[in-house]
Amino acid sequence: MLPKNVTNTRFIELFPLEIQNPNATGFYLAIVNIQSCVVLLNLLVYNYVCPSLTHNLIMYPTTNVGINEVLPRVTNGKCVDGAIGEFPGKNIELYCQSNTSWAPVPTGRGCVCKPGYRSSKENTECIGK
Repeated sequence: MLPKNVTNTRFIELFPLEIQNPNATGFYLAIVNIQSCVVLLNLLVYNYVCPSLTHNLIMYPTTNVGINEVLPRVTNGKCVDGAIGEFPGKNIELYCQSNTSWAPVPTGRGCVCKPGYRSSKENTECIGK
């Protein structure tokens, strides 16, 4: 028997969860331990994401990433309303790193405002018409 105020702590990284239904408001988590009798005192669930980002007239969605992933996750962006890709048909990519920060892909590809629109001061939207 363990003395009072002594607990065993275990960290288990399950896997990066891929969201099957983006409109879902939660998920189920089942815990099974067939090795011994245990009392679960505390459970912390973390979700590591790169937050959504609008930069240079490109929108990138919130992207899940595993904290121990070696390679960053490539995320495709899309041009904001009123903008068009400088190179149509080419992906506009950004890397989501395991430290939950964005790292740009050095491609030089981006978006420009369509005729009749102008870029905002922050370069996050096209204004006009």
